[in-house]
Amino acid sequence: MREAGYGGYLDNTLQSRDEVDGDESVVRGSLLWDASDTMSVFFKYESGSRDLDGKPAVTSEPNGWEELILQADPSFQSAHDKRSTSVEEFYDSDNDNAVLKVDWSLGEYELTSITGYSEYDFEDLIDADTVSLDVAAFGRSQDFDQITQELRLTSPLGESFDFIAGLYYLNSNLEVGRNLGANPAGAVGGPGIPSAFAVLPRIGFQGDFKQDTETFAVFAAATWHPTDRLHINLGLRYTHEEKEAERSLFYTGYLTSTPLDEVYEPGPLNSFIRVAFQGLGLYEHEIEDDRSSEDVSPSLRVSYDLSDDTMLYFSASRAFKSGGFNEAGGLGDSPGEFPPGGNAASFEFDEEEALSFEAGGKMSLFDRRATLNFAVFRTEFDDLQVSTFQGDSFIVGNAAEAVSQGVEIDGVMRLTSELTLAGSLAYLDAEYDEFMNATCTVEQANALVEEGGFAADCAQDLSGAALAYSPEWTAVLGLDYETYWGQYLFRSHLDVVYTDEQYLASDLDSHTLEDSRTLLNARLALAGPGENWELAVVGRNLTDEEVRTFSNDPFLVSGVLFSYMAPPRTVELQLNLRF
Repeated sequence: MREAGYGGYLDNTLQSRDEVDGDESVVRGSLLWDASDTMSVFFKYESGSRDLDGKPAVTSEPNGWEELILQADPSFQSAHDKRSTSVEEFYDSDNDNAVLKVDWSLGEYELTSITGYSEYDFEDLIDADTVSLDVAAFGRSQDFDQITQELRLTSPLGESFDFIAGLYYLNSNLEVGRNLGANPAGAVGGPGIPSAFAVLPRIGFQGDFKQDTETFAVFAAATWHPTDRLHINLGLRYTHEEKEAERSLFYTGYLTSTPLDEVYEPGPLNSFIRVAFQGLGLYEHEIEDDRSSEDVSPSLRVSYDLSDDTMLYFSASRAFKSGGFNEAGGLGDSPGEFPPGGNAASFEFDEEEALSFEAGGKMSLFDRRATLNFAVFRTEFDDLQVSTFQGDSFIVGNAAEAVSQGVEIDGVMRLTSELTLAGSLAYLDAEYDEFMNATCTVEQANALVEEGGFAADCAQDLSGAALAYSPEWTAVLGLDYETYWGQYLFRSHLDVVYTDEQYLASDLDSHTLEDSRTLLNARLALAGPGENWELAVVGRNLTDEEVRTFSNDPFLVSGVLFSYMAPPRTVELQLNLRF
Protein backbone atom coordinates (compact mmCIF):
# COMPACT_ATOMS: atom_id res chain seq x y z
CA MET A 1 0.00 0.00 0.00
CA ARG A 2 1.26 3.49 -0.86
CA GLU A 3 -0.21 6.82 0.13
CA ALA A 4 1.06 10.24 -0.89
CA GLY A 5 -0.03 13.80 -0.31
CA TYR A 6 0.71 16.72 -2.59
CA GLY A 7 1.39 20.24 -1.42
CA GLY A 8 0.44 22.99 -3.86
CA TYR A 9 3.25 24.87 -5.58
CA LEU A 10 1.10 27.46 -7.41
CA ASP A 11 -0.69 30.34 -5.67
CA ASN A 12 -4.22 30.81 -7.03
CA THR A 13 -4.75 34.45 -6.16
CA LEU A 14 -8.50 34.48 -6.89
CA GLN A 15 -9.36 31.19 -5.15
CA SER A 16 -6.98 31.95 -2.25
CA ARG A 17 -5.50 28.47 -2.16
CA ASP A 18 -2.33 26.62 -3.12
CA GLU A 19 -2.57 24.33 -6.14
CA VAL A 20 -1.96 21.56 -7.29
CA ASP A 21 -2.93 19.97 -3.95
CA GLY A 22 -4.33 16.53 -3.21
CA ASP A 23 -3.87 12.89 -2.26
CA GLU A 24 -3.06 9.63 -3.99
CA SER A 25 -3.35 6.06 -2.71
CA VAL A 26 -2.45 2.70 -4.25
CA VAL A 27 -3.08 -0.80 -2.88
CA ARG A 28 -1.30 -3.78 -4.46
CA GLY A 29 -1.42 -7.47 -3.71
CA SER A 30 -0.04 -10.57 -5.39
CA LEU A 31 -0.26 -14.33 -4.95
CA LEU A 32 1.97 -17.07 -6.35
CA TRP A 33 0.69 -20.65 -6.27
CA ASP A 34 2.73 -23.65 -7.36
CA ALA A 35 -0.26 -25.78 -8.35
CA SER A 36 1.87 -28.75 -9.41
CA ASP A 37 5.33 -29.65 -10.66
CA THR A 38 4.29 -28.44 -14.12
CA MET A 39 1.98 -25.53 -13.35
CA SER A 40 2.32 -22.21 -11.54
CA VAL A 41 -0.32 -19.52 -11.08
CA PHE A 42 0.40 -15.86 -10.41
CA PHE A 43 -2.28 -13.29 -9.60
CA LYS A 44 -1.79 -9.56 -9.08
CA TYR A 45 -4.37 -6.91 -8.20
CA GLU A 46 -3.97 -3.16 -7.90
CA SER A 47 -6.45 -0.45 -6.96
CA GLY A 48 -5.75 3.26 -6.83
CA SER A 49 -7.35 6.67 -6.50
CA ARG A 50 -6.18 10.22 -7.04
CA ASP A 51 -7.91 13.43 -5.90
CA LEU A 52 -6.42 16.79 -6.84
CA ASP A 53 -7.45 20.41 -6.45
CA GLY A 54 -6.35 22.76 -9.23
CA LYS A 55 -4.28 22.41 -12.38
CA PRO A 56 -0.60 23.22 -13.01
CA ALA A 57 -1.52 25.91 -15.59
CA VAL A 58 -0.41 29.55 -15.41
CA THR A 59 -0.97 32.52 -17.71
CA SER A 60 2.32 32.88 -19.56
CA GLU A 61 1.28 35.78 -21.78
CA PRO A 62 -1.94 37.80 -21.29
CA ASN A 63 -1.41 39.59 -24.65
CA GLY A 64 -3.89 42.45 -24.43
CA TRP A 65 -6.17 40.92 -21.80
CA GLU A 66 -4.37 42.34 -18.74
CA GLU A 67 -6.81 45.17 -18.01
CA LEU A 68 -9.87 42.94 -18.16
CA ILE A 69 -8.21 40.19 -16.11
CA LEU A 70 -7.14 42.67 -13.42
CA GLN A 71 -10.71 43.88 -13.10
CA ALA A 72 -11.70 40.32 -12.14
CA ASP A 73 -8.65 39.75 -9.94
CA PRO A 74 -6.59 42.79 -8.86
CA SER A 75 -3.94 40.37 -7.51
CA PHE A 76 -3.36 38.74 -10.92
CA GLN A 77 0.27 38.26 -11.97
CA SER A 78 1.68 36.64 -15.07
CA ALA A 79 4.26 34.59 -13.20
CA HIS A 80 5.53 31.00 -13.12
CA ASP A 81 4.19 30.44 -9.59
CA LYS A 82 0.90 32.37 -9.78
CA ARG A 83 -2.43 31.56 -11.34
CA SER A 84 -5.92 33.03 -11.22
CA THR A 85 -9.07 31.09 -12.12
CA SER A 86 -12.76 31.81 -11.67
CA VAL A 87 -13.49 28.10 -11.18
CA GLU A 88 -12.46 25.79 -8.33
CA GLU A 89 -10.83 23.13 -10.48
CA PHE A 90 -10.57 19.49 -9.41
CA TYR A 91 -9.63 16.05 -10.72
CA ASP A 92 -10.87 12.77 -9.17
CA SER A 93 -9.99 9.33 -10.54
CA ASP A 94 -10.21 5.65 -9.58
CA ASN A 95 -8.60 2.66 -11.29
CA ASP A 96 -8.44 -1.11 -10.89
CA ASN A 97 -6.10 -3.58 -12.61
CA ALA A 98 -5.85 -7.36 -12.35
CA VAL A 99 -3.55 -9.91 -14.03
CA LEU A 100 -3.77 -13.70 -13.95
CA LYS A 101 -0.76 -15.58 -15.34
CA VAL A 102 -0.64 -19.35 -15.66
CA ASP A 103 2.48 -21.23 -16.80
CA TRP A 104 2.37 -24.88 -17.89
CA SER A 105 5.48 -26.93 -18.58
CA LEU A 106 4.90 -29.18 -21.59
CA GLY A 107 8.08 -31.18 -21.58
CA GLU A 108 10.80 -28.79 -22.72
CA TYR A 109 8.22 -26.27 -23.95
CA GLU A 110 6.24 -23.77 -21.91
CA LEU A 111 2.67 -22.59 -22.49
CA THR A 112 1.68 -19.30 -20.88
CA SER A 113 -1.74 -17.72 -20.47
CA ILE A 114 -2.02 -14.09 -19.40
CA THR A 115 -5.45 -12.64 -18.68
CA GLY A 116 -5.71 -8.95 -17.90
CA TYR A 117 -8.50 -6.66 -16.82
CA SER A 118 -8.35 -2.92 -16.26
CA GLU A 119 -10.83 -0.16 -15.69
CA TYR A 120 -10.76 3.48 -14.71
CA ASP A 121 -13.09 6.42 -14.35
CA PHE A 122 -12.43 10.06 -13.71
CA GLU A 123 -14.17 13.40 -13.62
CA ASP A 124 -12.76 16.87 -13.50
CA LEU A 125 -13.67 20.53 -13.83
CA ILE A 126 -11.43 22.95 -15.70
CA ASP A 127 -11.41 26.71 -16.07
CA ALA A 128 -11.38 26.53 -19.87
CA ASP A 129 -10.31 30.16 -20.35
CA THR A 130 -7.46 29.55 -17.80
CA VAL A 131 -7.76 33.08 -16.37
CA SER A 132 -9.82 34.89 -13.73
CA LEU A 133 -12.49 35.93 -16.24
CA ASP A 134 -15.88 34.24 -15.93
CA VAL A 135 -15.83 33.10 -19.57
CA ALA A 136 -15.77 29.31 -19.81
CA ALA A 137 -15.73 26.21 -17.62
CA PHE A 138 -15.30 22.68 -18.85
CA GLY A 139 -16.42 19.49 -17.11
CA ARG A 140 -15.36 16.03 -18.25
CA SER A 141 -16.06 12.45 -17.31
CA GLN A 142 -14.59 9.26 -18.67
CA ASP A 143 -15.27 5.55 -18.11
CA PHE A 144 -13.08 2.83 -19.58
CA ASP A 145 -12.79 -0.93 -19.24
CA GLN A 146 -10.65 -3.45 -21.06
CA ILE A 147 -10.01 -7.18 -21.04
CA THR A 148 -7.08 -8.87 -22.73
CA GLN A 149 -6.08 -12.47 -23.26
CA GLU A 150 -2.72 -13.76 -24.47
CA LEU A 151 -1.60 -17.32 -25.12
CA ARG A 152 2.00 -18.02 -26.04
CA LEU A 153 4.21 -21.04 -26.55
CA THR A 154 7.93 -20.83 -25.86
CA SER A 155 10.51 -23.33 -27.03
CA PRO A 156 13.51 -24.40 -24.93
CA LEU A 157 16.55 -22.11 -25.02
CA GLY A 158 20.13 -23.13 -25.65
CA GLU A 159 19.46 -24.92 -28.93
CA SER A 160 20.47 -23.78 -32.42
CA PHE A 161 16.87 -22.69 -33.01
CA ASP A 162 14.28 -21.28 -30.58
CA PHE A 163 10.96 -19.51 -30.97
CA ILE A 164 8.00 -17.90 -29.29
CA ALA A 165 4.51 -17.82 -30.84
CA GLY A 166 1.11 -16.78 -29.63
CA LEU A 167 -2.34 -15.27 -29.91
CA TYR A 168 -3.61 -11.98 -28.48
CA TYR A 169 -7.16 -10.65 -27.98
CA LEU A 170 -8.39 -7.28 -26.70
CA ASN A 171 -11.85 -5.87 -26.08
CA SER A 172 -12.32 -2.37 -24.72
CA ASN A 173 -15.13 0.12 -24.16
CA LEU A 174 -14.75 3.87 -23.73
CA GLU A 175 -17.38 6.46 -22.81
CA VAL A 176 -16.56 10.17 -22.61
CA GLY A 177 -18.75 13.08 -21.57
CA ARG A 178 -17.85 16.74 -22.12
CA ASN A 179 -19.90 19.57 -20.71
CA LEU A 180 -18.98 23.17 -21.50
CA GLY A 181 -20.33 26.23 -19.75
CA ALA A 182 -19.68 29.47 -21.64
CA ASN A 183 -20.31 33.09 -20.72
CA PRO A 184 -19.32 35.03 -23.86
CA ALA A 185 -20.31 38.32 -22.22
CA GLY A 186 -17.42 37.84 -19.80
CA ALA A 187 -14.95 38.20 -22.68
CA VAL A 188 -16.38 41.45 -24.05
CA GLY A 189 -13.70 44.10 -23.85
CA GLY A 190 -10.96 41.65 -24.78
CA PRO A 191 -9.04 41.82 -28.06
CA GLY A 192 -11.19 40.91 -31.06
CA ILE A 193 -14.33 40.05 -29.06
CA PRO A 194 -17.44 41.62 -30.66
CA SER A 195 -19.56 43.83 -28.38
CA ALA A 196 -22.64 41.89 -29.55
CA PHE A 197 -21.51 39.09 -27.25
CA ALA A 198 -22.55 41.30 -24.31
CA VAL A 199 -26.20 40.35 -24.85
CA LEU A 200 -25.50 36.61 -24.74
CA PRO A 201 -26.51 34.79 -21.54
CA ARG A 202 -24.67 31.86 -20.02
CA ILE A 203 -24.84 28.90 -22.39
CA GLY A 204 -23.15 25.58 -22.95
CA PHE A 205 -22.99 22.34 -24.85
CA GLN A 206 -23.00 18.64 -24.04
CA GLY A 207 -20.68 16.35 -25.99
CA ASP A 208 -20.78 12.55 -25.73
CA PHE A 209 -18.55 9.90 -27.26
CA LYS A 210 -18.61 6.10 -27.22
CA GLN A 211 -16.14 3.69 -28.77
CA ASP A 212 -15.91 -0.10 -28.79
CA THR A 213 -12.68 -1.77 -29.89
CA GLU A 214 -11.93 -5.40 -30.67
CA THR A 215 -8.43 -6.52 -31.62
CA PHE A 216 -7.06 -9.93 -32.56
CA ALA A 217 -3.40 -10.67 -33.28
CA VAL A 218 -1.17 -13.62 -34.14
CA PHE A 219 2.56 -13.27 -33.54
CA ALA A 220 5.73 -15.32 -33.78
CA ALA A 221 9.46 -14.73 -33.43
CA ALA A 222 12.20 -17.24 -34.16
CA THR A 223 15.93 -17.03 -33.53
CA TRP A 224 18.52 -19.05 -35.41
CA HIS A 225 22.00 -19.45 -33.93
CA PRO A 226 24.16 -20.69 -36.86
CA THR A 227 27.27 -20.27 -34.67
CA ASP A 228 27.92 -19.52 -31.04
CA ARG A 229 28.46 -15.86 -31.97
CA LEU A 230 25.89 -15.17 -34.70
CA HIS A 231 22.18 -14.81 -33.89
CA ILE A 232 19.43 -14.06 -36.42
CA ASN A 233 15.92 -13.24 -35.23
CA LEU A 234 12.85 -12.98 -37.48
CA GLY A 235 9.49 -11.79 -36.20
CA LEU A 236 6.04 -11.43 -37.69
CA ARG A 237 2.78 -10.07 -36.28
CA TYR A 238 -0.64 -10.01 -37.93
CA THR A 239 -3.25 -7.68 -36.40
CA HIS A 240 -6.93 -7.28 -37.20
CA GLU A 241 -8.87 -4.51 -35.47
CA GLU A 242 -12.50 -3.39 -35.46
CA LYS A 243 -13.69 -0.07 -34.02
CA GLU A 244 -17.16 1.44 -33.74
CA ALA A 245 -17.70 4.98 -32.50
CA GLU A 246 -20.38 7.63 -32.17
CA ARG A 247 -20.21 11.27 -31.14
CA SER A 248 -22.83 13.93 -30.50
CA LEU A 249 -22.90 17.59 -29.54
CA PHE A 250 -25.97 19.58 -28.45
CA TYR A 251 -26.40 23.13 -27.21
CA THR A 252 -27.48 23.27 -23.56
CA GLY A 253 -27.66 25.50 -20.54
CA TYR A 254 -24.55 26.48 -18.57
CA LEU A 255 -22.76 23.31 -17.39
CA THR A 256 -25.94 21.25 -17.67
CA SER A 257 -27.34 18.66 -20.07
CA THR A 258 -30.64 20.55 -20.45
CA PRO A 259 -31.26 21.23 -24.19
CA LEU A 260 -31.04 24.86 -25.27
CA ASP A 261 -34.68 24.93 -26.45
CA GLU A 262 -35.77 24.07 -22.90
CA VAL A 263 -33.58 26.81 -21.43
CA TYR A 264 -34.44 29.55 -23.93
CA GLU A 265 -37.56 29.18 -26.06
CA PRO A 266 -37.10 29.31 -29.85
CA GLY A 267 -36.87 32.94 -30.93
CA PRO A 268 -34.35 35.71 -31.64
CA LEU A 269 -32.18 35.00 -28.56
CA ASN A 270 -32.15 31.27 -29.21
CA SER A 271 -31.19 31.87 -32.86
CA PHE A 272 -28.46 34.34 -31.92
CA ILE A 273 -26.97 31.81 -29.48
CA ARG A 274 -26.84 29.20 -32.24
CA VAL A 275 -25.15 31.64 -34.63
CA ALA A 276 -22.62 32.55 -31.92
CA PHE A 277 -21.76 28.89 -31.29
CA GLN A 278 -21.37 28.25 -35.00
CA GLY A 279 -19.08 31.27 -35.23
CA LEU A 280 -16.86 29.48 -32.71
CA GLY A 281 -16.84 26.34 -34.89
CA LEU A 282 -19.30 24.42 -32.69
CA TYR A 283 -22.23 22.88 -34.57
CA GLU A 284 -24.88 20.55 -33.19
CA HIS A 285 -24.32 17.13 -34.71
CA GLU A 286 -24.61 13.38 -34.41
CA ILE A 287 -22.00 11.30 -36.16
CA GLU A 288 -21.14 7.63 -36.11
CA ASP A 289 -18.76 5.42 -38.05
CA ASP A 290 -16.84 2.18 -37.93
CA ARG A 291 -13.50 1.10 -39.27
CA SER A 292 -11.68 -2.15 -39.88
CA SER A 293 -7.94 -2.46 -40.35
CA GLU A 294 -5.41 -5.21 -40.92
CA ASP A 295 -1.66 -5.04 -40.64
CA VAL A 296 1.33 -7.33 -41.03
CA SER A 297 4.41 -6.16 -39.12
CA PRO A 298 7.72 -7.97 -39.79
CA SER A 299 11.02 -7.52 -37.95
CA LEU A 300 14.63 -8.61 -38.40
CA ARG A 301 17.48 -8.48 -35.91
CA VAL A 302 21.01 -9.75 -36.46
CA SER A 303 23.57 -9.72 -33.64
CA TYR A 304 27.18 -10.85 -33.59
CA ASP A 305 29.42 -11.38 -30.57
CA LEU A 306 32.86 -10.07 -31.54
CA SER A 307 34.10 -11.33 -28.21
CA ASP A 308 32.81 -12.20 -24.76
CA ASP A 309 32.76 -8.44 -24.05
CA THR A 310 31.52 -6.90 -27.31
CA MET A 311 28.31 -7.42 -29.27
CA LEU A 312 27.20 -5.61 -32.45
CA TYR A 313 23.67 -5.66 -33.85
CA PHE A 314 21.45 -4.43 -36.65
CA SER A 315 17.65 -4.37 -36.67
CA ALA A 316 14.90 -3.41 -39.10
CA SER A 317 11.18 -3.46 -38.39
CA ARG A 318 7.89 -2.23 -39.66
CA ALA A 319 5.19 -1.29 -37.16
CA PHE A 320 1.87 0.48 -37.05
CA LYS A 321 -0.31 2.42 -34.63
CA SER A 322 -4.00 1.83 -35.17
CA GLY A 323 -6.29 4.58 -36.39
CA GLY A 324 -9.43 5.67 -34.61
CA PHE A 325 -11.94 8.42 -33.97
CA ASN A 326 -11.77 11.81 -32.31
CA GLU A 327 -13.83 11.93 -29.14
CA ALA A 328 -13.78 15.75 -29.26
CA GLY A 329 -14.76 17.98 -32.14
CA GLY A 330 -17.25 20.68 -33.05
CA LEU A 331 -18.38 19.57 -36.50
CA GLY A 332 -20.48 16.79 -38.01
CA ASP A 333 -20.61 15.37 -41.52
CA SER A 334 -24.21 16.13 -42.55
CA PRO A 335 -25.53 19.39 -44.07
CA GLY A 336 -26.09 21.94 -41.32
CA GLU A 337 -23.50 20.30 -39.09
CA PHE A 338 -20.56 22.24 -40.54
CA PRO A 339 -20.07 25.70 -42.12
CA PRO A 340 -21.56 26.19 -45.60
CA GLY A 341 -18.67 26.01 -48.01
CA GLY A 342 -16.41 24.68 -45.26
CA ASN A 343 -15.06 21.24 -44.48
CA ALA A 344 -16.95 18.49 -42.67
CA ALA A 345 -15.75 16.88 -39.44
CA SER A 346 -12.39 15.16 -39.11
CA PHE A 347 -13.99 12.38 -37.08
CA GLU A 348 -11.72 9.56 -38.23
CA PHE A 349 -7.94 9.42 -38.39
CA ASP A 350 -5.89 6.76 -40.14
CA GLU A 351 -3.34 4.33 -38.81
CA GLU A 352 0.27 5.42 -38.56
CA GLU A 353 3.03 3.34 -40.12
CA ALA A 354 6.69 3.35 -39.17
CA LEU A 355 9.76 1.79 -40.76
CA SER A 356 12.68 1.64 -38.33
CA PHE A 357 16.37 0.84 -38.66
CA GLU A 358 18.91 0.64 -35.86
CA ALA A 359 22.56 -0.37 -35.61
CA GLY A 360 24.69 -0.38 -32.51
CA GLY A 361 26.69 -2.29 -29.98
CA LYS A 362 27.09 -3.23 -26.33
CA MET A 363 30.50 -3.44 -24.71
CA SER A 364 32.05 -4.40 -21.38
CA LEU A 365 35.27 -2.52 -20.55
CA PHE A 366 38.00 -2.42 -17.91
CA ASP A 367 37.59 -6.00 -16.73
CA ARG A 368 33.80 -5.56 -16.80
CA ARG A 369 33.87 -2.64 -14.40
CA ALA A 370 32.21 -0.55 -17.11
CA THR A 371 29.62 -0.96 -19.86
CA LEU A 372 29.14 1.14 -22.99
CA ASN A 373 26.13 1.03 -25.32
CA PHE A 374 25.70 2.97 -28.55
CA ALA A 375 23.09 3.10 -31.30
CA VAL A 376 22.38 4.89 -34.55
CA PHE A 377 18.70 4.92 -35.53
CA ARG A 378 16.30 6.15 -38.19
CA THR A 379 12.50 5.90 -38.21
CA GLU A 380 10.40 6.91 -41.21
CA PHE A 381 6.76 7.69 -40.42
CA ASP A 382 3.89 7.56 -42.88
CA ASP A 383 0.60 9.22 -41.85
CA LEU A 384 2.11 10.24 -38.51
CA GLN A 385 -0.64 10.82 -35.94
CA VAL A 386 -0.43 14.35 -34.52
CA SER A 387 -2.49 15.44 -31.51
CA THR A 388 -3.29 19.17 -31.55
CA PHE A 389 -4.92 21.22 -28.80
CA GLN A 390 -7.84 23.13 -30.32
CA GLY A 391 -9.84 25.38 -28.01
CA ASP A 392 -10.97 22.98 -25.32
CA SER A 393 -9.61 19.57 -26.31
CA PHE A 394 -7.10 17.56 -28.34
CA ILE A 395 -7.85 16.60 -31.96
CA VAL A 396 -5.85 13.85 -33.67
CA GLY A 397 -4.98 14.11 -37.36
CA ASN A 398 -2.46 12.60 -39.76
CA ALA A 399 0.63 14.30 -41.06
CA ALA A 400 1.92 13.01 -44.38
CA GLU A 401 5.51 12.00 -43.63
CA ALA A 402 8.11 12.51 -40.92
CA VAL A 403 11.60 11.24 -40.10
CA SER A 404 13.21 10.79 -36.70
CA GLN A 405 16.89 9.89 -36.63
CA GLY A 406 19.82 10.24 -34.32
CA VAL A 407 22.51 8.75 -32.11
CA GLU A 408 22.34 7.49 -28.51
CA ILE A 409 25.24 6.63 -26.19
CA ASP A 410 24.99 5.48 -22.58
CA GLY A 411 27.33 3.83 -20.11
CA VAL A 412 28.01 2.88 -16.51
CA MET A 413 31.38 2.72 -14.76
CA ARG A 414 32.20 1.37 -11.32
CA LEU A 415 34.83 3.88 -10.07
CA THR A 416 35.30 2.10 -6.74
CA SER A 417 33.46 -0.62 -4.86
CA GLU A 418 31.17 2.08 -3.47
CA LEU A 419 31.02 4.72 -6.23
CA THR A 420 29.33 4.37 -9.65
CA LEU A 421 29.20 6.87 -12.50
CA ALA A 422 26.50 6.65 -15.19
CA GLY A 423 25.70 8.86 -18.15
CA SER A 424 23.88 9.11 -21.45
CA LEU A 425 23.97 11.43 -24.45
CA ALA A 426 21.48 11.59 -27.33
CA TYR A 427 21.26 13.59 -30.55
CA LEU A 428 17.86 13.74 -32.28
CA ASP A 429 16.93 15.09 -35.70
CA ALA A 430 13.13 14.84 -36.02
CA GLU A 431 11.22 16.77 -38.68
CA TYR A 432 8.25 16.57 -41.01
CA ASP A 433 9.17 15.60 -44.55
CA GLU A 434 5.70 16.64 -45.65
CA PHE A 435 2.88 18.14 -43.58
CA MET A 436 0.82 20.56 -45.63
CA ASN A 437 -2.40 20.43 -43.56
CA ALA A 438 -1.05 21.25 -40.10
CA THR A 439 -3.25 23.15 -37.64
CA CYS A 440 -2.78 26.90 -37.70
CA THR A 441 -1.56 29.07 -34.87
CA VAL A 442 -4.04 31.53 -33.35
CA GLU A 443 -2.50 34.40 -35.31
CA GLN A 444 -2.88 32.51 -38.59
CA ALA A 445 -6.49 31.49 -37.85
CA ASN A 446 -7.45 35.05 -36.86
CA ALA A 447 -5.93 36.39 -40.07
CA LEU A 448 -8.02 33.97 -42.12
CA VAL A 449 -11.21 35.00 -40.30
CA GLU A 450 -10.44 38.67 -40.98
CA GLU A 451 -10.25 37.77 -44.67
CA GLY A 452 -13.73 36.22 -44.50
CA GLY A 453 -12.71 32.57 -44.12
CA PHE A 454 -13.43 29.95 -41.48
CA ALA A 455 -10.97 29.33 -38.65
CA ALA A 456 -11.76 25.58 -38.82
CA ASP A 457 -10.48 25.52 -42.43
CA CYS A 458 -7.13 27.15 -41.63
CA ALA A 459 -4.02 25.05 -42.35
CA GLN A 460 -0.30 25.71 -42.49
CA ASP A 461 2.57 23.93 -44.22
CA LEU A 462 5.09 22.53 -41.72
CA SER A 463 7.07 20.50 -44.25
CA GLY A 464 10.71 20.58 -43.20
CA ALA A 465 9.88 21.84 -39.69
CA ALA A 466 10.83 20.14 -36.43
CA LEU A 467 8.42 17.93 -34.52
CA ALA A 468 7.11 19.15 -31.18
CA TYR A 469 8.72 17.66 -28.06
CA SER A 470 11.87 16.78 -30.00
CA PRO A 471 14.90 18.40 -28.34
CA GLU A 472 18.04 18.12 -30.46
CA TRP A 473 20.33 17.24 -27.55
CA THR A 474 19.62 15.51 -24.24
CA ALA A 475 22.12 14.32 -21.65
CA VAL A 476 22.13 12.76 -18.18
CA LEU A 477 25.04 12.37 -15.77
CA GLY A 478 24.52 10.48 -12.52
CA LEU A 479 26.66 9.52 -9.53
CA ASP A 480 25.71 6.79 -7.03
CA TYR A 481 27.39 6.09 -3.68
CA GLU A 482 26.54 3.08 -1.53
CA THR A 483 28.15 1.89 1.70
CA TYR A 484 27.34 0.10 4.96
CA TRP A 485 27.35 1.83 8.32
CA GLY A 486 27.38 -1.21 10.55
CA GLN A 487 24.10 -3.00 9.80
CA TYR A 488 22.66 -0.01 8.00
CA LEU A 489 22.95 0.63 4.27
CA PHE A 490 23.48 4.22 3.15
CA ARG A 491 22.68 5.20 -0.45
CA SER A 492 23.04 8.51 -2.25
CA HIS A 493 22.24 9.52 -5.80
CA LEU A 494 22.95 12.74 -7.69
CA ASP A 495 22.02 13.42 -11.31
CA VAL A 496 22.21 16.31 -13.75
CA VAL A 497 19.71 16.31 -16.64
CA TYR A 498 20.08 18.54 -19.72
CA THR A 499 17.32 19.06 -22.30
CA ASP A 500 17.73 21.21 -25.40
CA GLU A 501 15.10 23.71 -26.57
CA GLN A 502 11.87 22.28 -27.97
CA TYR A 503 8.38 23.28 -29.08
CA LEU A 504 5.56 22.48 -26.66
CA ALA A 505 2.69 22.64 -29.16
CA SER A 506 2.21 20.77 -32.43
CA ASP A 507 1.37 23.97 -34.34
CA LEU A 508 4.94 25.16 -33.55
CA ASP A 509 3.72 28.52 -32.29
CA SER A 510 6.86 30.53 -31.53
CA HIS A 511 5.44 31.44 -28.11
CA THR A 512 5.62 27.76 -27.14
CA LEU A 513 9.36 27.34 -27.78
CA GLU A 514 10.81 26.22 -24.45
CA ASP A 515 14.42 27.16 -23.74
CA SER A 516 17.07 24.56 -22.98
CA ARG A 517 17.37 23.65 -19.30
CA THR A 518 19.54 21.79 -16.81
CA LEU A 519 17.98 20.13 -13.76
CA LEU A 520 19.70 18.83 -10.63
CA ASN A 521 18.18 16.03 -8.54
CA ALA A 522 19.42 14.14 -5.47
CA ARG A 523 18.41 11.35 -3.09
CA LEU A 524 19.83 10.30 0.30
CA ALA A 525 18.58 7.08 1.87
CA LEU A 526 19.23 4.87 4.89
CA ALA A 527 18.00 1.26 4.94
CA GLY A 528 17.73 -0.98 7.98
CA PRO A 529 18.98 -4.58 8.40
CA GLY A 530 17.64 -6.77 5.62
CA GLU A 531 16.35 -3.61 3.93
CA ASN A 532 12.96 -4.15 5.52
CA TRP A 533 12.65 -0.40 5.82
CA GLU A 534 14.16 2.63 4.10
CA LEU A 535 14.04 6.30 5.02
CA ALA A 536 14.96 8.73 2.25
CA VAL A 537 15.17 12.45 1.52
CA VAL A 538 14.49 13.27 -2.14
CA GLY A 539 15.23 16.60 -3.77
CA ARG A 540 14.08 17.45 -7.32
CA ASN A 541 14.87 20.49 -9.42
CA LEU A 542 17.24 21.68 -6.71
CA THR A 543 18.28 24.78 -8.68
CA ASP A 544 14.60 25.82 -8.86
CA GLU A 545 14.35 26.10 -12.65
CA GLU A 546 11.14 27.36 -14.28
CA VAL A 547 10.09 24.51 -16.58
CA ARG A 548 7.09 24.52 -18.91
CA THR A 549 5.80 21.11 -19.97
CA PHE A 550 2.97 22.25 -22.28
CA SER A 551 1.76 25.56 -23.75
CA ASN A 552 -1.20 26.54 -25.87
CA ASP A 553 -4.16 28.89 -26.38
CA PRO A 554 -7.30 28.70 -24.20
CA PHE A 555 -10.94 28.80 -25.24
CA LEU A 556 -12.63 32.14 -26.08
CA VAL A 557 -9.73 34.37 -24.98
CA SER A 558 -7.77 34.46 -28.21
CA GLY A 559 -4.21 35.69 -27.75
CA VAL A 560 -3.71 34.50 -24.18
CA LEU A 561 -1.07 31.80 -23.77
CA PHE A 562 -1.25 29.35 -20.88
CA SER A 563 1.45 26.92 -19.79
CA TYR A 564 1.61 23.85 -17.59
CA MET A 565 4.44 24.24 -15.10
CA ALA A 566 6.55 21.43 -13.69
CA PRO A 567 7.05 21.59 -9.90
CA PRO A 568 9.76 23.98 -8.67
CA ARG A 569 12.40 22.87 -6.18
CA THR A 570 10.83 20.18 -4.02
CA VAL A 571 12.14 18.20 -1.06
CA GLU A 572 10.21 15.23 0.27
CA LEU A 573 10.61 12.56 2.92
CA GLN A 574 9.93 8.95 1.95
CA LEU A 575 9.41 5.93 4.18
CA ASN A 576 9.25 2.50 2.56
CA LEU A 577 8.27 -0.61 4.50
CA ARG A 578 8.59 -4.14 3.12
CA PHE A 579 6.75 -7.10 4.60
